[in-house]
Amino acid sequence: MLLLPIQVLPGLKSLSKVYSTTPFKIFGFVFLFVWLIKLLLTNKKIKLYFPELILLFALVTIAMLTSLLFAVNIKNSTQLLFTIFAMSLFVVCFVNVVNDKIFMEQVIIAIVLSGFIMSLVVFYQYLVDPTFMTASGILPDINNPYARLRAGGLVRNVGIWGGYATFFIPFIFSLIYNSRNFLWKTAYSVILIIVALGALFSLSRAAFGGLVIGVILSVFIFERFSAKSMVVLAIIFVLLFSGVGALAGAGFWARMNMAFSGRDGSVLARSSIFHGVMPVFLENPLGVGMGNFCEHVAKYTNGNKFDPHNVYVQILTELGLFGLIIYVLLIGCCFVDLRRVADIANVAGDIKIRNFSIAVQIALVVFLFQSLFDSLLTEKQLFLIVGLTVVMRLLYADKFAVKKPAIRFVLKGEH
Repeated sequence: MLLLPIQVLPGLKSLSKVYSTTPFKIFGFVFLFVWLIKLLLTNKKIKLYFPELILLFALVTIAMLTSLLFAVNIKNSTQLLFTIFAMSLFVVCFVNVVNDKIFMEQVIIAIVLSGFIMSLVVFYQYLVDPTFMTASGILPDINNPYARLRAGGLVRNVGIWGGYATFFIPFIFSLIYNSRNFLWKTAYSVILIIVALGALFSLSRAAFGGLVIGVILSVFIFERFSAKSMVVLAIIFVLLFSGVGALAGAGFWARMNMAFSGRDGSVLARSSIFHGVMPVFLENPLGVGMGNFCEHVAKYTNGNKFDPHNVYVQILTELGLFGLIIYVLLIGCCFVDLRRVADIANVAGDIKIRNFSIAVQIALVVFLFQSLFDSLLTEKQLFLIVGLTVVMRLLYADKFAVKKPAIRFVLKGEH
């Protein structure tokens, strides 16, 4: 239920062709706030004392401070700050609600189904208007809602959608390898192919690379680098490339090849951006504020206000050096704790949780790769990774050395 309004309702919104996301963002924020109040009134405590949560809120705090102190365009900052604050509240609700292994599995299934729904929306748009994918691989009309491929209204553009689709892949693999029933394995395998095709339909080169990384890591790790893994990989890639070839024709490969042509607008724009990164950082080592990179980089890109197209550039320039340090520590904490959960679950014989932990680690690797090509800081992937990490850590709380108890909000009448 926690994921429903955030992941599914925007998809229904897209089908009704209402493209403004503001009402749904407000609804999602109110939903999270209500959950937070409910937690205070029922559980009488909120668990906050975990490295990942502390670092996440430290990152949000730095984002707010840099924006308030240094942003030249506070309007650009406001919506982004609202988003990361709301998603941080989502993480707090998430880790306090998901408190057992069965609920944990249901959350993973909900994440996978949200990716499946998004992929179906992509195919729906393609069937309604196949011209969004032309022979040249370029979207023909940016004003055409199908050409824009908003992927259910959940994402800003095709590249962001590709990032979501590839992010879901390791989770689907974990469900396949956790299932003992042949029918469920088959169902999840079909979902895997559909979501992977949805990623390829984004025509995003970053999504293509992330998909290859996610599939290869998932197969090799879950198959324990056995000879069978090569066969599984071959079958998956044959199905994927046959499917995208049959549905998209030459447009897909034309789009991929353009990255190496030296005349691709996206590649040229990113090259131009990197010329301005160090000057912007050196002028403002403490950051320029959320959403304000474009205002500063214009001085070095002939007046073009480019988006960072890179999470690391985004954090370094907008949140400053301290923001980047905290971000690296947050990612490191997630990796360390996920690895420890996998080891503990493996020793305990809890194969499902071990596989889920591996899936989140692979999803994090895919996210870090895609972060090289898109500004994903305000998307949901990072927040889901932090939430899932803390939840799995809580499942084995007795195995983790916790020096201090969770922070408690004591209500009247509690003793």
